[in-house]
Amino acid sequence: DRMAPAFKTVQQYIMRNEAGIGGVCVWETKDEAQLSMIRVLWNSLPVTPRVSSVCKLVPRFLRVYMNVLLSHAPPSCIERVVPLLLQRCASLYPVDFFLNAVHSLIIDTLQAIFQQWP
Repeated sequence: DRMAPAFKTVQQYIMRNEAGIGGVCVWETKDEAQLSMIRVLWNSLPVTPRVSSVCKLVPRFLRVYMNVLLSHAPPSCIERVVPLLLQRCASLYPVDFFLNAVHSLIIDTLQAIFQQWP
């Protein structure tokens, strides 16, 4: 139900301008009810021109970040990144071209990591 207080709380968290200090991080939750609510919310939000533009830019910035990570990060950092990549792969904003670009980037990055550190 879109009017439920929990739904409104998650919506406000996602739509915030800045990350707050403290509170629950919805991206790290293992609660299936919360994850389901996030998916319902995402699917109910319109893809505005602003969202579309951000979805086009983010994969480019992520690619640069991953290239720097692969070139300069110590193995201990890479060890922490691999589980995060797998976790984030399942929690992406549901815009098809964005999903395709980020999934491809994650797959390429994981492949490069496993080739560099077997």
